[in-house]
Formats: sequence, C-alpha cells, structure tokens
Amino acid sequence: MTYKDLQIGSTLPNGSSVMAYCVIGTQAVVCCSKLKGHNDIEYITWTMSNNDLASTSNGHYFDTASESLTDFKQRVSGTYSVFPPEPTN
Repeated sequence: MTYKDLQIGSTLPNGSSVMAYCVIGTQAVVCCSKLKGHNDIEYITWTMSNNDLASTSNGHYFDTASESLTDFKQRVSGTYSVFPPEPTN
C-alpha cells in the first residue's frame, strides 16, 4: 500500500483506521484509531516515510479522538514536527 491508498476510514497494515491524513512530499502524517483489548480504543498520530503505509513511526498516543486530532493539526502545521517541511522554491 502507498500514500495513494490513504483515505478516511481506510485500514493501515497495522490494523488502525485512518481518521485524518496529510502527505507532505515524501512524508505523511496520519491520525488513527485502533482497537486495543476488547472494547478499548486508542488514538494515535504517526509519521510515515518513503510512500510506505507500513512505516508508521514517532507515534503519539491519546485517550480521545479530540486530543489526537489536535496533535495531528500541530504536526501538519509545523507547530510540532518530527520532520522538516519540504523546501519551497
């Protein structure tokens, strides 16, 4: 699977469900929900690289979707970033 397969509601190779995503050059940031245990849901933001949906890394874990979406927006806006933004020419 590659970035072109990303869409809201799609399932990543790790079993999480995509709630939001943004592709920035060769990097991507995703906000996901994932079932952990019987009825518990965790919310995570990850970065991915090299057009590979199995390359989730730098995970931030949250108890609520709201917290996760706030972190996602901060990562995408550059307020908090694990990777530098692509240069603009």
